[in-house]
Amino acid sequence: MDGIEIVLLLLVIAHAFLAIYTIIRIGSTTLFTKKQKRINSWFTVLVPFIWSALVFYILKKESDYSDVRNRPAPSNDFYESGIAMIDSGTRHNSE
Repeated sequence: MDGIEIVLLLLVIAHAFLAIYTIIRIGSTTLFTKKQKRINSWFTVLVPFIWSALVFYILKKESDYSDVRNRPAPSNDFYESGIAMIDSGTRHNSE
Protein backbone atom coordinates (compact mmCIF):
# COMPACT_ATOMS: atom_id res chain seq x y z
CA MET A 1 0.00 0.00 0.00
CA ASP A 2 1.18 3.46 -0.83
CA GLY A 3 1.10 6.30 1.67
CA ILE A 4 -1.86 7.93 -0.07
CA GLU A 5 -3.91 4.72 0.15
CA ILE A 6 -3.20 4.46 3.86
CA VAL A 7 -4.27 8.07 4.42
CA LEU A 8 -7.47 7.54 2.43
CA LEU A 9 -8.22 4.35 4.36
CA LEU A 10 -7.72 6.15 7.66
CA LEU A 11 -10.03 8.96 6.52
CA VAL A 12 -12.73 6.46 5.54
CA ILE A 13 -12.43 4.71 8.91
CA ALA A 14 -12.53 8.03 10.77
CA HIS A 15 -15.60 9.10 8.79
CA ALA A 16 -17.34 5.79 9.54
CA PHE A 17 -16.81 6.15 13.30
CA LEU A 18 -17.78 9.82 13.28
CA ALA A 19 -20.90 9.10 11.22
CA ILE A 20 -21.98 6.31 13.58
CA TYR A 21 -21.47 8.54 16.62
CA THR A 22 -23.33 11.43 14.98
CA ILE A 23 -26.26 9.22 13.95
CA ILE A 24 -26.55 7.95 17.52
CA ARG A 25 -26.59 11.55 18.80
CA ILE A 26 -29.20 12.52 16.19
CA GLY A 27 -31.39 9.58 17.18
CA SER A 28 -31.30 10.44 20.87
CA THR A 29 -32.12 14.14 20.58
CA THR A 30 -35.56 15.67 20.94
CA LEU A 31 -34.63 18.67 18.81
CA PHE A 32 -35.47 17.04 15.46
CA THR A 33 -38.64 15.41 14.13
CA LYS A 34 -38.47 11.87 12.72
CA LYS A 35 -38.19 13.19 9.17
CA GLN A 36 -35.42 15.62 10.15
CA LYS A 37 -33.56 12.83 11.95
CA ARG A 38 -33.71 10.66 8.83
CA ILE A 39 -32.53 13.48 6.55
CA ASN A 40 -29.69 14.47 8.91
CA SER A 41 -28.58 10.85 9.17
CA TRP A 42 -28.38 10.56 5.37
CA PHE A 43 -26.46 13.82 5.05
CA THR A 44 -24.06 12.68 7.77
CA VAL A 45 -23.16 9.64 5.70
CA LEU A 46 -23.14 11.36 2.30
CA VAL A 47 -21.33 14.61 3.22
CA PRO A 48 -18.22 13.54 5.14
CA PHE A 49 -17.13 15.51 8.22
CA ILE A 50 -18.83 18.81 7.30
CA TRP A 51 -22.39 17.74 8.07
CA SER A 52 -21.29 16.07 11.31
CA ALA A 53 -19.70 19.34 12.44
CA LEU A 54 -22.94 21.20 11.66
CA VAL A 55 -25.03 18.69 13.60
CA PHE A 56 -22.67 18.86 16.58
CA TYR A 57 -23.02 22.65 16.56
CA ILE A 58 -26.82 22.40 16.53
CA LEU A 59 -26.87 19.78 19.28
CA LYS A 60 -24.48 21.84 21.39
CA LYS A 61 -26.93 24.74 21.25
CA GLU A 62 -29.69 22.37 22.36
CA SER A 63 -27.75 21.41 25.47
CA ASP A 64 -27.45 25.08 26.43
CA TYR A 65 -31.23 25.44 26.29
CA SER A 66 -31.85 22.24 28.21
CA ASP A 67 -29.71 23.59 31.07
CA VAL A 68 -32.11 26.53 31.38
CA ARG A 69 -35.17 24.27 31.44
CA ASN A 70 -33.74 22.12 34.24
CA ARG A 71 -33.13 25.01 36.63
CA PRO A 72 -35.49 25.43 39.57
CA ALA A 73 -38.20 28.06 39.25
CA PRO A 74 -37.20 31.51 40.49
CA SER A 75 -38.45 32.48 43.92
CA ASN A 76 -40.59 35.52 44.66
CA ASP A 77 -39.08 35.77 48.12
CA PHE A 78 -37.80 39.23 49.08
CA TYR A 79 -34.55 38.02 50.60
CA GLU A 80 -33.52 36.03 47.58
CA SER A 81 -34.42 38.47 44.82
CA GLY A 82 -33.47 41.72 46.50
CA ILE A 83 -36.59 43.37 45.11
CA ALA A 84 -39.20 44.47 47.63
CA MET A 85 -42.74 43.49 46.82
CA ILE A 86 -44.95 46.55 47.19
CA ASP A 87 -48.56 46.10 48.14
CA SER A 88 -50.76 49.20 48.24
CA GLY A 89 -52.47 48.00 51.44
CA THR A 90 -49.26 47.70 53.46
CA ARG A 91 -47.55 50.99 52.62
CA HIS A 92 -46.64 53.25 55.47
CA ASN A 93 -47.70 56.80 55.05
CA SER A 94 -45.22 59.31 56.34
CA GLU A 95 -46.96 61.89 58.50
